[in-house]
Amino acid sequence: MKDTEQHLTLFSALPGHNLGLDHSGEQVEYDDHTCMMGNPAYADDGTVQCFNGAKSWYLGWYNDRHSVVQPTSAAWNGLLAGINDYVNGQTLVNVHSVVVRIDDTTGKKDLYLMYNKQEGINSQVKEYGDTVTVVSATNSYTSGQSLLLAHLTAGTEYRQAGFSGSQKELVIKVCSMDSGSPDTARVLVYLAGLNDQSCDSVAPTRAPTRA
Repeated sequence: MKDTEQHLTLFSALPGHNLGLDHSGEQVEYDDHTCMMGNPAYADDGTVQCFNGAKSWYLGWYNDRHSVVQPTSAAWNGLLAGINDYVNGQTLVNVHSVVVRIDDTTGKKDLYLMYNKQEGINSQVKEYGDTVTVVSATNSYTSGQSLLLAHLTAGTEYRQAGFSGSQKELVIKVCSMDSGSPDTARVLVYLAGLNDQSCDSVAPTRAPTRA
C-alpha cells in the first residue's frame, strides 16, 4: 500500500513539475496542503484546488492582479481577493490583489500572500481554507521549494524579525474578511517602528456594488 501511495503522490505532482514547479512544504517537504505541489491527495486526478502564492506568482496566471510590496520603503494597506472570484470577473484592477509579493531586498527569501478562499475552483482545498496564507520562497528562483509560514484569520498577524536586513520586525496583519462580489480580506504589511499601520487607517478603495 505504501508503494502505491508513493506512486500516486508522484503522479499527482507531475503536472506541476512539468510547469517548472518544485514542492510545497510546511513542516516537511510535501505538507503544504494549501497547494497542489504539497500533494494534498493520493489520487491521479487530484483535487479541485489551486497553487499557493509563490507558485501562482511564478506561473503569472493572475499577473494583472499582482502587487509588489517593499516594506523597507513603504507600507501596504490592501484588499486580497480569492482566485475563484478573479476567474469569474469579480475583481477590479488597482482595487483587488490576488497575489502579493513582499520583497526581501537582501536577496534571500520573498514572502507571498494569497486569500485562500474555499470556493469554486478552490473548493476542495485540503488545508486552511478561508485564511490568508503566508508563504516564503527564494526570490532568485520562485518556482523552487516553498514553505508555508502562517495562515491568518481576521484580527491575527504574522511577524518576522529583522526583515530584509532592516533590524525591524515585519508585520502582516489581517484586519477583516468581508463577504461580497468579490469576497475580500483587508491586509496590512509594514515594518514596526518604521511605517506603522493600523486597522483604523484609511481603508483602500472598495469596488462598487455589482447588480
